[in-house]
Formats: sequence, C-alpha cells, structure tokens
Amino acid sequence: MSQMQDQPTTPRTRNPFQVVGSWLVSPHPALETILERRLAQQTTLLSLVMLALILLGLFASISSRPAARLVVTFGPLVLIIFVSYVLSRSRLFRISGYLISFSPVIFAFLDLYSRASLTPADLTNTVLANVPVAFVIASALIPVGPLTLLVILSSVALVIIPPLQPAISFQQITQLAGMIFSTGSVLVAIVAYRNTTERRRLAEMQDINRELNQVKDTLEQQVAERTHELTQTSQSALAQAKQLAAISEVARAITHIQDLEELLTSITALISERFGFYHVGIFLVDEYRQYAVLRAANSLGGRRMLAHGHKLLVGQVGIVGFVSSTGEPRISLDVGSDAIFFDNPDLPETRSEMALPLKTSGTIIGVLDVQSEVESAFSQEDLNIMAILADQVTIAIENSKRYKEAQEALAESRAAFGESTRESWRAMPASLEKYGFRYREAKIEELDAPISMPELASLKDQPMVTDGDGGETILVPIRVRGENIGILHIQARTAGRHWTENELSIIRSIAERGALALENARLFRETTKRAQIESLLSDITAKMSASINLTHILQTTAEELGRAMPGSEVVVQLQTPQVKSQ
Repeated sequence: MSQMQDQPTTPRTRNPFQVVGSWLVSPHPALETILERRLAQQTTLLSLVMLALILLGLFASISSRPAARLVVTFGPLVLIIFVSYVLSRSRLFRISGYLISFSPVIFAFLDLYSRASLTPADLTNTVLANVPVAFVIASALIPVGPLTLLVILSSVALVIIPPLQPAISFQQITQLAGMIFSTGSVLVAIVAYRNTTERRRLAEMQDINRELNQVKDTLEQQVAERTHELTQTSQSALAQAKQLAAISEVARAITHIQDLEELLTSITALISERFGFYHVGIFLVDEYRQYAVLRAANSLGGRRMLAHGHKLLVGQVGIVGFVSSTGEPRISLDVGSDAIFFDNPDLPETRSEMALPLKTSGTIIGVLDVQSEVESAFSQEDLNIMAILADQVTIAIENSKRYKEAQEALAESRAAFGESTRESWRAMPASLEKYGFRYREAKIEELDAPISMPELASLKDQPMVTDGDGGETILVPIRVRGENIGILHIQARTAGRHWTENELSIIRSIAERGALALENARLFRETTKRAQIESLLSDITAKMSASINLTHILQTTAEELGRAMPGSEVVVQLQTPQVKSQ
C-alpha cells in the first residue's frame, strides 16, 4: 500500500479524437448553470447528427434525383442546420433548438407541396421519416407550448394536402394525421409530465440547496464566530503573555535597587515604558494612616503634583483614597465624567484609571495608580495581571525598607562598637608607656612622644603619598573597625625614590595585618585582665564567705581589698543608727 502511494501519478493522456469531439460540442463559456450548459451541448450534438444525416441523404439521393431539386431540397436545410450548430455554440442556443425542431417538418412539407404528383407511399414515407423525428428532437430541446404548436401545425398541414393531390384520399390523410397527432400528443404528455417532474425535483433540489445553504451559512457563521473567539482568545493570551513578560522585566530591574526614592522612581518609569501608560504614580500611606502621599510619578503632571506635595485623604478622595482604605482594587473607565472621582487639573487627559493596593501581611502600605488617556482602557483581565505587578512592587518596597532599617541598625552598631574601640585604644598608649617604634639606619628606636606631622590631620582611611626632600613619604593608617588606631610612616632616604605599586600593596597589607594583630593582642590583654579581676573577686568572696563572725568578715574584707589595691587605705565599718532626741 505504501509503495503504491509513494509512486508518482502520471497524468492521463487524452485521445486526439476525444479532444476534437470535446471542442465540437463544448458550450459557450458565458453559460454558467448546469442546465443551460447541458441543453446547449444537446443542441450542438443533435445539430451535428442531423447535419451528418442530411449529408448522407444528399449523397444517397444524387443518383435518383435531379441536381437542381437536390439543391432546392437539401441546400436550405443544410444551411439552417449549420446556422443552428453555430447558434448552439453561442448564448443564443435556444434559437438553435427551435431551428432543429421545426426545420425538418417545414422542409418535409415543402417537399410534399412542391411535387406535381404525390403517391400515398411517398406521402407516408416522407411524413414518417421526418415528422416523428422532429417531434422527438423537439421534445428534448423546446418547451411544451412550442412542441404542442408543432404537433398541431403538422396535423393541419397534412389535412390540407388532399385538395392539392387528387391521388391521396381523405381517409389516408386522416389516418396519417391521426397517427402524427397521436404520436405528438403522447410526446407532449410525456414532456409535460417530465417537465412537471423535473420542476418538482428542481423545487425539491432548490429546497435542499436552500437548506444546505442555510446550514452552510450557519456553519460559516459558527466558524466565523469561533474563529473570532479563537482570535480574541489568542490575542488576549498573547497580550497577557506580553504583560507577564513586562512584569518579569520590571521585577528583575527593580530587584537590585535598594534606595527607596530611587526604587519608586524607577518603578513608575519602567511600568510606563513597558505597558505604555500615560501616568503611573505610587502613593504611600503615612505613619498616622491619614493620608496617601504621592511619592513617585513618571508624567509631567505627576511631577508637578510631587512638587506641591500631593496627598489624598484615606477613604475619602478619589479611587486612590478608596483603595488605600478598603484594600480592594478598583477601575474607573471614564474618570472625567464620573462624579464620584476627582478631576485632577494636573492630569487633564486621563480617561481611564486603575488603582491597586500595595499590601503586606494584611496591612495597606500604599497604592499603585495607573492612568490612561484612552476610554475603557482597562478590563478585569488587566486588573488581575496588574495585581501581580502590584505584589512585586510591594515586595520591592518592603525589601528597600528592610534594607534601610538594617543599614541604619548596622551603622548604629558600628558607631557604638567604633566608639568602644576608640575609647579602648585611647587608653592603650598610657598603659604601654610607649608611643611606638622607629627603624632607622639599621637600628630600632622607641618613641617617647608622638611624632607631630601636619599630614596626619588630613589622613583618613586611605594611604597618603607625599614628596619630601629625600624622596617620597607614605603614610598608611592602621585601622580597626573603621577607626584609626595608629600610623605607619615610611620615608624614602634616597633622593628621587618613588614607591612602586607592588611596594604600596605590600605596605597596605602589612598595615591591615598589623591592625588585626594589635586588635587581637588588645582583646587578649583585656580578656586576661578581666579574668584576673574575676579570679580576685572569686578569692575575696570565698574568704569572706568562709566565716560567719561579723568582726572577722569585716576584717577580711578590709585586708583583702588593701592587698588587691596596694598603696591605698581601706575602711570598712557598719552604719551606727542615730538615736532620735525626745
């Protein structure tokens, strides 16, 4: 089966005789209906058949009849049949049917009337050879009325023959006329019945075609409606896909923005750009939950509103106030004609508005306000899609707030810890009794006092390189938790000496690691000192708790504190109650 299907089909070649035959009987191209084309083909075919029969009769009669008589008899008939053939190939094919139907009868009777003498056999042969054939042809080509007329005329033409031909009796004429009339009447009845049947069938076919056309129209309408619905669904799905893609782009774009003001401004600009909205604004509810304050907008009118501190009463003014109070999204399809909503002079082109709540943990923190200059610009589908965007905006705002709070807490923690570190290192040189060390000319020297350098006042968190008399000098701060606890001062001893990048990197690394080592040492020292204090307190407490004698406890307390603080005088006494005077 598959091999047979895979074989290419070769076009069928037509016989040349078939091609010629098809051309000879093909109807005129202007004929459109099937009935007209079929009738025209029948007329053409009968014209050719009759023309061929007449030519055969002509050749058969050449030897028995004079040439002049043959020309008079067959010449006009051949001409009429040829004209009939030509007309059958044109739009006038119906005239051809009349010519074919009437011409045999007419020329048969003209032949009878033109004879000087007529025998009964000649009459019978001529009439029966032409008239019934003409009736049969007429029954196929012309309507019932002309066929009936042809039958009547043929019968009348037979009746008037006896006066012209004495050899023909009236009885013979009557019998022949009755035969012709009967034959014609039967054909008329058959044609009438056939036409009635065809008309009934045609009416049934027309009814069926009408019903089929109605079914076709219904199906076409259903297909058109379904196609329209599918097109709308496809367009809606495509629009939603574009909106979701735009939401994804906006969400990705605002993820990395931490500053709240920059974030809000970027959100309004991105939404307006991706969705093509005329105005996008973000309102945040104040801490007293009294006003919804405009914090960002992309349009010129929105910027003017920002400039004069635009804000709306929660639950009282506009759909923004309504949404900020109820937490339910809302659409206004014609803001200018809606008496419930305010008419904003800064946004005169607004014709549709959509407001969506920004909620987190059930709390309304703001409103996303979107406006368009197109009437009925927003639908329920747009509201559902934009609600997703509003959730993304809420998350971004909350993340920005949390980030800001974390940054502030971190800054406070760093400030407190830096102050503690700063105080600890301020007291460190006094306890060490040394300010630092200097390496010069292959010797190490102690610094009994801080070195005074004007550059130290401007030294902050970055190394400083200056030009000296002998060469470049580099000052590197030693920093612990953002605080300068020391200075690393390196001066070149060779004139024109410049520090390379590698040397500067090494110096910075040493300063960082030195700062870490110093901080670790300080912490270890403080930890050791605290441990000693805790041990001393534990010993004193143990000795004090070992006795239950008050005097011995007081003595032990004074003695142990004196040992813990050499060079000090310690007094421990009980408070003597005062006696009130009478």
